[in-house]
Amino acid sequence: MKIKSVVVSAALALCAAHSFAAAKLPFKRGVNINQLEGSAYYTTSSGSWFSQNAAYYLSLDSTYSDIKAKGFDHVRLPVDFRNYYDSSTKAFKTSGNYKIADIDTVINKALNAGLYVTLDFHGWYIDSDVVNSDADTDGTDANKFVTIWGLVADRYKDYSDKLNFEIVNEPHVAAYNPNSKLDKLQAKVLARIRQTNPSRLVLWAVSDGCQPWLIDNVTLPADHSNVGIVIHCYNPGEFTHQGATWAKPEYDHQVRLTDSHRGTLQWDLNKVKTWHDNNPDVPIVFNEFAVHLTYAEPDNEGARADVQEYLSTVRAFCESNDIAWAYWQYCDNGATEFAIRKNYNTNWREYVVEALFPPGWDDPEPEPDPEPVVYGPLATNQFAKTMSIRFDLVQAGVALTNFPVLVKLSTAISGFNYSDFAKANGGDLRFADANGTLLPHEIDTWNESGVSTVWVKVPRLVKNGTITAYYGFTGSGDPAPVAAKDVWDDDYVG
Repeated sequence: MKIKSVVVSAALALCAAHSFAAAKLPFKRGVNINQLEGSAYYTTSSGSWFSQNAAYYLSLDSTYSDIKAKGFDHVRLPVDFRNYYDSSTKAFKTSGNYKIADIDTVINKALNAGLYVTLDFHGWYIDSDVVNSDADTDGTDANKFVTIWGLVADRYKDYSDKLNFEIVNEPHVAAYNPNSKLDKLQAKVLARIRQTNPSRLVLWAVSDGCQPWLIDNVTLPADHSNVGIVIHCYNPGEFTHQGATWAKPEYDHQVRLTDSHRGTLQWDLNKVKTWHDNNPDVPIVFNEFAVHLTYAEPDNEGARADVQEYLSTVRAFCESNDIAWAYWQYCDNGATEFAIRKNYNTNWREYVVEALFPPGWDDPEPEPDPEPVVYGPLATNQFAKTMSIRFDLVQAGVALTNFPVLVKLSTAISGFNYSDFAKANGGDLRFADANGTLLPHEIDTWNESGVSTVWVKVPRLVKNGTITAYYGFTGSGDPAPVAAKDVWDDDYVG
């Protein structure tokens, strides 16, 4: 029963790996640089780049190298492109505070730091009024949205494939049935992007704020190659937004993480996993998740432990299902909010860092199992030396199959010399049965001043049966491969 259960588990693991292989993104761990939204950019007299915010300045020279060094491999750049669009010319602005060249610089600095970049159309409150304005005139919001995306696509069509597009941030359109107008609008944007970016990754928003539980209502185009799904995870809001009175006045008090909250979060995650299992060709990214840190910052009543548990749960879910994630956010907007860092020149919030990068997160992945060795005929003509080994002490009438035999080699054996080996430490020692078939072996000890011991797997061990040792390799390269593990099966421990 033990052997059978191991085999079944291995088969299930293999199926899971195959299922998610097509949906796996080339990036895993990200953070939102949300200060780009609605901001102006400028260069100081020293040549340093900054993003201007009402409360502070975000240095663009050190930001991305710091992010990369911390362990993140991608950033999400939320930009309200309406600020950069000139409706009179239907083109991007080339001068002033919101010239499009500044966005180019921001993207290039991130790419040059070795990061993947998600360019997110942020800030536009895409609601029912927008998606319903589907008249074929450029003045409607829906067509303006498509027009601006066309300018973005054309401008960045030759950029690295490490740049990807996110169609819209948190559309406020409830969609409880398939074929929503929101998805039709996103399909128009996708078609326009594909005119100049045929293979770039495009991220598709789930309705009503990218709620996890609404993922079932997504309707993708028939051709959705290189299209991924965006999820934002903030449920339950009374926990994740505690202290954020700008969201709801009733969020003005601290809330501890309860079993009810855990159940709500797990229900959301299970919905995503089920959809992902049923749509293995579509990648998913949790482009926002966080907890408001008003009460965690002074660590009121263990608030930090609750924050760490919530964030760790979401992160671990994503990583175990080959789903990418991006934490909201990098720096606070001048007050305690969600950020992993108070400001670009202050310390990281280590309790948030620990939840996102637990001990051992960067341990190297185990080496894949080597290709199995095929034990076919041994090219015996490639060896200068041979030695016959006879099993004359085996009891008559006894036959053992696939039995490991201990072979002892030393200069006490007539004609045997370690100097005859062509490779160090017995690297060219091989064994074959009477039919010339290569046999697995494991060198246990190698002692050129004494006795060397070698385990050899003999296919049929009988009285006076023989195998042959070959050494002194004369061929090119290496002799036929053998694997020590093949000498043993599950009946042996040691």
